[in-house]
Amino acid sequence: MKHVIVKASQLGTECWSAKRFMGHCHECPRVEKCTLPEAKVGKINYYNIRIASAKSKIKRLRKLRRRYK
Repeated sequence: MKHVIVKASQLGTECWSAKRFMGHCHECPRVEKCTLPEAKVGKINYYNIRIASAKSKIKRLRKLRRRYK
């Protein structure tokens, strides 16, 4: 189990999620609406994951389309 020491100044009233303090904002379901500075990196990671997923889906669908032409 990974542990993180959090200072009182880091505890914002907007987000108490452990994912924020562990650097996993991109896994949070609210990352798209989050306004915290930590969420900027999380949003980048979140969108990069979604882009990669979409690209792999497109590639798979193109293969299927070629197969059935």
